[in-house]
Order: sequence, then structure tokens, then C-alpha cells
Amino acid sequence: MTSLALALRRALVFSGLTATGVVVFFWLHRPDDDARRRRSRESGQPVRVLAAQEYTATPRALGYGVVEAQRNWQGLAEVGGKVVETDERLEVGRRIREGTVLLKIDPGSYELEKTKTEATVKAVRAQIGELKAREQSARANLKVEEKVLALARKDLARLQSLYDQGAVALTEVETAERELLSAERSVLSYKNTLSELPASRKVLEANLQQYKAGVKGAALELARTEVIAPFTMRLREVNAIEGQAVSAGQVLVVGDAVDVMEVPAQFSIASITPLRARGGRGPRAERDAETTTAGS
Repeated sequence: MTSLALALRRALVFSGLTATGVVVFFWLHRPDDDARRRRSRESGQPVRVLAAQEYTATPRALGYGVVEAQRNWQGLAEVGGKVVETDERLEVGRRIREGTVLLKIDPGSYELEKTKTEATVKAVRAQIGELKAREQSARANLKVEEKVLALARKDLARLQSLYDQGAVALTEVETAERELLSAERSVLSYKNTLSELPASRKVLEANLQQYKAGVKGAALELARTEVIAPFTMRLREVNAIEGQAVSAGQVLVVGDAVDVMEVPAQFSIASITPLRARGGRGPRAERDAETTTAGS
């Protein structure tokens, strides 16, 4: 009994010591308040995840400028005279279509000059036609006179033979000689005429070309009496009215095209910095621009 009791007591002591050690171990390793709070924070919160998509970012710069027409036109008076007609839309700010006759300068003197020059051309052409007819007539007459000359020579030879034989009088031979000389003069006259007519015709033809050029010049001057819009435009200046006398070279109207406009815009250095190429090598070669006019 004593041995059994001793063994039991040892077992109880060992169990008690073991339990005490376990309690001390768990007590030493218990989590404090800070650790609990830290674990609570580290445990995280539920979140929603979104996939980021790739987009192309376009840098922009804002500038200001005045809208200007890409091309403009000055209507000059190419001839002098009095303005006799104007278009009803000839006012500053009005839109004018291409081909519109804006002003018309008195064409009276230019029409008269054109008519006179055309009449001169007709007269010269008539003279050339007359020369051609004379040339044809001279050639025909020359052929006839050459035949007459041949007969006169034969007749003179025949009479000369008879005179040598004493069959005819000397007066008949002399008459035949005069007829031969007359035929020779006629032939020579027609030949001279035929040699002179071509030279005269060339002179007239040269004059004809000169007068025809005069007709074209008169027609050009006549066309210059009208000031015509070369393209669709908006009038910026109007410097002439109906009844006003104008001189050649005077600016009558000024217009701006409406098909293409330009804006010489001004930008600050800060606004164009994003537009510079990578590496600081200056602006890119190509730009896209959007224009907004004031009031739109």
C-alpha cells in the first residue's frame, strides 16, 4: 500500500506540474489587445476589382486668333470711265456668287472702237478679194494677148515676104509692125501687173492681220468694262457706286473667299508643352485643329 500510494502521489504531482506548465505556457503566449487589433486590420476588407482598359490620350492646347480667308480678291478697274451699272447685292458683307457682274463701266467708246476696227477689217478683206479678181483677169487677158502677139508676128513675117516680092506696099508692112508692137506692149503690161499684184496682196494681208488684232484688242477692252467675281466671296470693301467716274487701276471692290478659312492662332508656352514630341525635339509635324468661332 505504501508503494502504491507513493506511486499515485508521484503521478498526481507530475500531472499537476504538467497542467501548471501548460497553463503557464498559454498564459505567456496569449494575444494582447494590440495584436488582436493588428490581426483585425490585417485580415482586410472585401473590395471590387475592375480591369483597367488602355486608351489613347490626345494632348490639347487652347489658343485664340482671328478668322481670315485663305484667299482674297481686289477688283481693279482695268479701263477708265463712268460706272453705268452695279449689282443690287453690291454691299459690304453680302455674299456674291462666282461669275456675278459686280460693276459695269460705260462701254460706249470701246464698242465704237470695236465697230470701227471690224469695218476696217471688212474693207481690207474686200481689197484683197479685188486683187485676187484682178490677178485672175490679168492672167486670162495675158493668155489672149500672147495669142494676139503670135498672130501679129506671123502676119508681119508674111507681109514682109510679100513686100520683098513686091506684092504689097510698104505701108502694109509698117501697119503690121505697129500691130506687133501694140501686142507686145499689152503682153508686157499684163506681165507687170501679175508681178505687182502679189506684193500688193501681201501688204493688204499684213494690214488685215494688224486690224484683226485690233478687233481682238477692242473686244478685250470691251470685256474689261465688266468687273466680274472670279469666285464665290463675301464683300469686304465697296469703293464705287453707279454714276461714279473711275480710272484704270482703281480698287473698286475687295472680297474674301468663303470656301476655306484660316485662323492664325496664338498659344501660350504652357499650353503647347504637352504637344511637344518625346525627347524635346520640337513640335510634331502634323496637328489636328478644331475651330470654334465667337458666338457659336
